[in-house]
Amino acid sequence: MLLHMATDGLVGDFYTKFPKKELNILTSFEYKSSLMGNDVREFNHFIADSGAFTAMASGKKIDDSYIDSYIEWIKGAHIDHFIEMDIDEIVGIDKVKQIRTRIERATGKQSIPVWHLGRKKEGWLDMVKNYPYVALSLSGFTASSKWLKANDWKPLHYFLDTAAENGSKVHALGCTNWGLLRKFHFYSSDSSTWSLGERYGTCFVFQDGVMKVVSLPKKFKKNKKTLGFHNKQQWFKAMQYAKIKM
Repeated sequence: MLLHMATDGLVGDFYTKFPKKELNILTSFEYKSSLMGNDVREFNHFIADSGAFTAMASGKKIDDSYIDSYIEWIKGAHIDHFIEMDIDEIVGIDKVKQIRTRIERATGKQSIPVWHLGRKKEGWLDMVKNYPYVALSLSGFTASSKWLKANDWKPLHYFLDTAAENGSKVHALGCTNWGLLRKFHFYSSDSSTWSLGERYGTCFVFQDGVMKVVSLPKKFKKNKKTLGFHNKQQWFKAMQYAKIKM
């Protein structure tokens, strides 16, 4: 499995301390400056996200200008894998499909459509039959991504089986549940959890195929830069492990 680090302004050390050809990166259009001028083609795998939810949270409108800017970024940065503007809850699925078609025609490439609860079974089947790379919304941040119950993962069998039957790869969007990722064969996933160290003083240790959170005395939490680099090392290990073992 290709585990991607979802990046924002705290990503710097990834590009200077780790081999770019071994990195899997997911970057939001709203955080594209966090790429720091790096050519996305130098990474092992790169996925672009529209950043629509982040943009709206900051008061921006998802209008023609925003869509055109996303298109120009995809084209200018030579991005092959990009997530559609999955703002179903805001504008409805019909509008999302219109925007998707517009972006695909302008770029000459297929997007990665994202299944949300409102798209129902028919929506998933349509996606896997028509797209070679799709995503399941699993972050739990929005109502439509809270469909998977903590102790009931059975629905995933259907999603992954039907995708496999149609030759479609599945990305676990916003998922860092190691038990789930080890049990089910996703092609890729992404996480922004790695950045918690620099934000909140959280320490991660990757051991025996599991990412663990370790409690630290307050005095060790103060040096967030050092802690942040340690965490990046641990998540890089996880990235390498996932590539081979998951």
